[in-house]
Amino acid sequence: MMILKIGNPEILNDTVIFQWNSNKHIPVFNKNTFHIKYQGLNIEDLPIDVFWSVFLSLMVPIVNSIDEESLFLFPKSIPKHVAETWINFHEASKITIYPISEKSYKESLLSKVKKKVSTSKSYEAAVLFGGGKDSTYAYSLLAEILGINNVLLISYVYSWSQDAMSKVDKRRDNFMLTPLKRDLNTKIQKIISDFAAILTDFTKIQIPNVSLFTGPALPVIIKYDVQLLTHTNEFSSYRISDNETNDPDFNFKRSRPEYDYYLSERTNDYYNTSFSINNLSYFLSGPAAFKIITERYPHMTKYISMCESIGNPNRRWCQNCRKCAEYVLYSLCYKNDQKYINVNYFFSEGQYIRNLLENSRNLIPLTEKHENYPWVSSFSASVHFESVCHAIASIDPGYVRNRTSDKAFNNFMLLKSRYGNKKFPLHESFIGPAFNQLNLPYADIIKKIVTHHLSVFKESLIYYYKGNDVCKVDYNVKCEIPNIFSKNHGNFNLSKLENINK
Repeated sequence: MMILKIGNPEILNDTVIFQWNSNKHIPVFNKNTFHIKYQGLNIEDLPIDVFWSVFLSLMVPIVNSIDEESLFLFPKSIPKHVAETWINFHEASKITIYPISEKSYKESLLSKVKKKVSTSKSYEAAVLFGGGKDSTYAYSLLAEILGINNVLLISYVYSWSQDAMSKVDKRRDNFMLTPLKRDLNTKIQKIISDFAAILTDFTKIQIPNVSLFTGPALPVIIKYDVQLLTHTNEFSSYRISDNETNDPDFNFKRSRPEYDYYLSERTNDYYNTSFSINNLSYFLSGPAAFKIITERYPHMTKYISMCESIGNPNRRWCQNCRKCAEYVLYSLCYKNDQKYINVNYFFSEGQYIRNLLENSRNLIPLTEKHENYPWVSSFSASVHFESVCHAIASIDPGYVRNRTSDKAFNNFMLLKSRYGNKKFPLHESFIGPAFNQLNLPYADIIKKIVTHHLSVFKESLIYYYKGNDVCKVDYNVKCEIPNIFSKNHGNFNLSKLENINK
């Protein structure tokens, strides 16, 4: 058994440091400590259970990905409710947590929180903000409904090294956060962590899924009494496939509404909060979000920063990546007259268009139904294939002609002849069955605003292309959070602890 002997968290003003020792080498970590900094927010008055929840939200899924039974040995008993929440949430069948207290801490914890936790401001909503089209749409929508002063942006900064993290932080400040604070008096809370940097394989940072952001946000939720926390993952992320046992496999499972509700209810039950986690993009696609921004919130388009390049923190757009391409294509589609990426350069000399035209040169259309060339990796993320094809098909050639040279326009038309032969109206739709699954605050107002700009799609079963594969989303099927905790912890054998060095 792999044993992690966990030390008490060190808390200093706005930063918490976690550390542990282990009885053997743990291959996923290059060191046994990480920190989280809640910039400018004093967290010393929060009860320790809050930090154990943050710790487990990140560590449980990573350690559970190792093919070995593991024990988390804490310095003192932690509440069963906290441990159970994250074991079940991550289906961590290989992890046992010890010692566990059966006593309910709810009453005393609430008293502690009420006496010590105080801030000068509470927020009705908080947006997990990356600066792209989806989180910008969510922020704009909530700011209209609640007022800018009642919406908090949470910017989670992490990367695979200290140097990369510094560049990400500086770039966000330069092109997103500082302009939003300066121009709109936007309220922002940064969460900065080196958790990704302690992983030996950076791709493993995806394992916690959306809890990478929602788990560490708990101190912010409690301190600011946040009522609604939203992430923004579009509908095409939630495809469902059948496996050999005929049980459905759920993509992006732990950001589905079922998991959002579970985590919301567990948190509210224990900490006596009254907040909900929700996904304001669950019922629409990326182009739909961009369309709403350009039509209803055009002043927000200048703050969108979709490019994820970190080579130069003083440069907003690299002009060559797929994210930059999506921004150009969506802007042309919805006639957002942006001045940040030179459209003429993009289509005449840009590396993206050159690679895509070369890689698709000898292809033929997928099917009569799809009518476009097959997806290639240089086109876009495979999950965005249909939505980007829809944008290309919807672009007015005359609008491009007036902004480009002959060479650039010819390249655009060549792109359109390969990937702009068919529109997919689903990607400009409000998906009714998805929206109806959400227990959204302000649901009637949100629906009224969104459907003013989008048509309504009423089918519960959706088929779409992810890359060259046909996938489905089925809103009649729901997943369940299994009770793994009771199986692991019901009859824990204390003799397993005999060989631990004390």
